[in-house]
Amino acid sequence: MQPIIAFVFYLGLLAPVLAQDLVGDAWGLADSADTDRATWAGIRLAPSGVGSIVAPEMPHDIVLFVGQKSLVAGQDIGQAAALILDRHGNLAQDGTKVTITLDERPFPVTSKNGLAVQLVESTRAGHYHAGAATEFVQSNRAEYDVIPHLLSVVPMLASDNGLALVEAFHDFGTQPLTDQYGNLVLGGTSASFMLTAADGSITLLPGQALGGAGTARMLARDLGEEVALSGQYTVLVGNRVSVPLPYAIRPIRASAPLAIDLTAVPDLGLARMTIGPFMTNAGHYLNDGAPILAVATLGNGITLTHEAWVQDGRIVIDWLLPKAGVLISVAIDSPLGRAEQSFSPAKAGQP
Repeated sequence: MQPIIAFVFYLGLLAPVLAQDLVGDAWGLADSADTDRATWAGIRLAPSGVGSIVAPEMPHDIVLFVGQKSLVAGQDIGQAAALILDRHGNLAQDGTKVTITLDERPFPVTSKNGLAVQLVESTRAGHYHAGAATEFVQSNRAEYDVIPHLLSVVPMLASDNGLALVEAFHDFGTQPLTDQYGNLVLGGTSASFMLTAADGSITLLPGQALGGAGTARMLARDLGEEVALSGQYTVLVGNRVSVPLPYAIRPIRASAPLAIDLTAVPDLGLARMTIGPFMTNAGHYLNDGAPILAVATLGNGITLTHEAWVQDGRIVIDWLLPKAGVLISVAIDSPLGRAEQSFSPAKAGQP
């Protein structure tokens, strides 16, 4: 008996609900007194089965999407899509007139299923703005980029000015880099230079585009003998290599004999060698940081090697000589060439 009584009780509770005036829409059944649901556009069915269509109101909001955000000039096709809504969030009625503006160019389109769509394509590189509007409503601004067609760039070198000098910086460059549509490449685009010297040695210079042209800076140091100071160079941009051009780097010369002074430091057991100044035909001391290799020869045939770097035109080397060691000569290799000097036994004896 108890289950039957409970069932009858629940039926009593459901009766008022079943007696309500319900309407049907795309989302199911709703109370006809539901004011929020009443604003939803679309087909609405009364309890009698009679249907009616609730039309959306005038456009109130436009949400604009532009993608993809970066297009390759003359290659990629993007899309601007404007979602048009009334004040209740209903999709705008089909056929709503919308103007989509791309790069300040208006494109009149009509909506379907709440969307107005316009393809985006261009051969002109740049950063662009977009918008969408109906008669009284506009979207927020959207932005997109069109980038140069890098794979169509044919790089051409700028002739070397012949002013390169050993132990100095030198810039290699290209002519303006443009794609097939005349767009200059973007700043920072890779431009890789390769110098092939007459002796077959290769120097790679990673560079980049600056102001529409490729450039790379080289410190002309440790390039080997004079035969390695000239040759041909090319540049790689995108997937294309330029026609080679000749280059030459002038060696720097000593303008005066190199002084090498040797003094004893008995307290430390050292032979202190002061080398310099390194005077050049460029009118200034050899650059700070220029590499120096010194090879000292002792009386017993042993050789000592020391690497140093020029500072203020000179270097100082403290030689720690073995017991009874006598320094008899030294050879100095620098970007100015080789200098050698011998020492008398009286001066070169062990400190």
